[in-house]
Formats: sequence, structure tokens, C-alpha cells
Amino acid sequence: MLASKRNIIARFGSAGAFVRVPSALNIKQPLVHHKPVITKCLSTSTAANKWFTKETRKEYTLNTEQMKGLADNDKITLVDVREPYEVYGGRVPAKRYVHIPLGFFYGAWQSSEEDFEKKFGAKKPKPDEEVVFMCRGGIRSTFAMQLAQDMGYSKAKNYPDGWNGWEKSLD
Repeated sequence: MLASKRNIIARFGSAGAFVRVPSALNIKQPLVHHKPVITKCLSTSTAANKWFTKETRKEYTLNTEQMKGLADNDKITLVDVREPYEVYGGRVPAKRYVHIPLGFFYGAWQSSEEDFEKKFGAKKPKPDEEVVFMCRGGIRSTFAMQLAQDMGYSKAKNYPDGWNGWEKSLD
């Protein structure tokens, strides 16, 4: 992990994605620090395992059956933080869906409602709305969920099974 005065650059173990987080967030400790209930990521790097782990606490996550029930629900917004090439392979058919690659997430969440809608083709969720984050396997969506919670989205949840879990449920 490289750190500089301007930003922190993080590499997500098995996901292979990079994200720039402005140092204004003042991250001094791992974002997920609830060790007893967290599954380690698949990276061989000890530093990556310390910083990037999958959220598994029930109050912050949804399983595949719950996601299936909510996919057509107009009360949640599903935010897919996978890369575009991953989304081309398929996506969860949610009624309110927005694709924001993780590298663009922080800037997107800081943008105005008009800019957000123009760039992503969907309405920006309000802080009091339920937002569910997903990726391929739960690591990137955990990071996005935690950033959203830090920005005031108290009802943000994670779908840790991600696209891998959704695709398996289709069989």
C-alpha cells in the first residue's frame, strides 16, 4: 500500500481494482476492524488482509435470498461498484440500479444531484434512503458501503455474495 500527502492508493487483493481516496478522509486505522466476524480477502498480502476484508455482520449485509426479494423493490437503490467489463457479463435486474465503478465512487457521491444524474443516468440516492452496494465478491462493495456510511448514508448495506453469489443462484 502506498501513501502520500495527497491521497491513499489501495490495491484490492483479488479484485485487482485501484481506488484513490483523498487524504481528507484522514484514514488512520483499517476501515473494517471487527475481526471476529469478518472473512479475510483472498489476497496473499498481510497488509491487504488487514485493510480490505468483507463485511459479514447481519445488520449491514443482505444474503442472496434477501436480494432476490428486494431486486424489484422500488424502495432500495442497488449500486454496482464493479468495473465496466465485469458488468458486461451480467447484472442484478434491480428496478433502481446504478453502476459506479469504485474508482469513481467517492467523486460521484460528492457530486450534485444534477451532475450525478447526468453522468450515471440515475437519481442520486438521498442519505435517508436504503442503498445496497454490490461488486463481484464483497470486498469493493464493503469499502463503498463504509464510505457511504461515513458520508451520512446510515441505511447503507452490503451484498457480500455479489455477482458471484447471484450468478450461482440462477443455476
